[in-house]
Amino acid sequence: MSDRPDSYFNGEMKPSFDDGVDPSPASEAVELEIVSPPPRPALQSATLRQGPGLLETLGWVAGFFMAQLLLGALFFILYIVVMLVSDPDFITVLKNRALLEEHMVEAQPLMIAAVQGCLILICLTAARLRWGRHYKISVKLNSFRPIHFLAIVALILPTQVVSQAIYEQVNYVWQLLAVELPNLKLLDELNIVESAPAIIQESPVHLSFLIFVIAPAVNEELLFRGIIGNGLVHRYGVVLGILMTSVFFAIVHMHPVHVAAVFGLGAVIHWTYLTTRTIWAPMLLHFLNNGFALYSALYLGASDSEQQTSIPFWLTACSLITIGLLCLFLWKSRRQLVKPDGLEVPMDREWQVYPERITSRGFQQGMPSWGFSILTAIVSLGTLILICSDGLI
Repeated sequence: MSDRPDSYFNGEMKPSFDDGVDPSPASEAVELEIVSPPPRPALQSATLRQGPGLLETLGWVAGFFMAQLLLGALFFILYIVVMLVSDPDFITVLKNRALLEEHMVEAQPLMIAAVQGCLILICLTAARLRWGRHYKISVKLNSFRPIHFLAIVALILPTQVVSQAIYEQVNYVWQLLAVELPNLKLLDELNIVESAPAIIQESPVHLSFLIFVIAPAVNEELLFRGIIGNGLVHRYGVVLGILMTSVFFAIVHMHPVHVAAVFGLGAVIHWTYLTTRTIWAPMLLHFLNNGFALYSALYLGASDSEQQTSIPFWLTACSLITIGLLCLFLWKSRRQLVKPDGLEVPMDREWQVYPERITSRGFQQGMPSWGFSILTAIVSLGTLILICSDGLI
């Protein structure tokens, strides 16, 4: 028999005979009312993070430089240690500068590849930590639309032509300045366009592919589109955000001539990111752009400056028109985040939307008219034929 009556389990606590309490009227029964706590209000989901501002962006860019320098120093030290352990006579190489430089030329591709491989892991981790648990939404890890894939493939050669034309013109001015200011020649050591052919010649193809194609496409796009670009667009608007991101993207290429040539390419790459709403778009364009440059250096003799021909003005103009049409095509076919009433959410305000609404609502897919699509295809194909006929491929 239970020590407590059934009334205990019904939310009441009354004295019982078994407890020796007199149930007379003089003994006032004690009743305890069990009051359930009020229901907790549902927690309001937080919006996405806004992303880096200008000062934080400067920190990211500086960190990107520092990471490469520290990793380079680390792998250099590791190389020396491994060589000393495996070959005690290597100490004589360290004492001879010429021999050491010869060894470093052979080891340089492997060390650069190791640095770039580590940078991939660092940038992946940085994007995950910066955006938190909704990093897939913030970075835009979305699927690819077939028409966007075709548009990006069509952008490769026109952007190559325009970038090369800008490089030629700016480099001409730079060489004139270097005659008047010889100290400017010191910066030429930072020009990856001029130093890359030597590295490619000393590297196996797979290492060159990692160093110049895979790693930049992943590292730079995660940093400048996935992290920095998102924040600057959210804080300063689409136009200013793209321009600022493109400036920082160009700066990391260091040499002034290369910076000028890359700025426009960075703006086009960022445009593909915003209109397609997937990080795979800028990665693909960057990957194909660098891949074509590597192919040209390996098999088309593009690394031989004496064999290079100047880009004709008319071909540059045709390429610019094609780029403009393709960018407009991307805009007309863009993925749009819409409100419940069907109105489009501005690109610089998307971070204010609750993540659950983004994942459940989906996107409105734009579609250009057939006439404009056919016009864009014809112009793109015509420009491709002109580029091929001019001997650039």
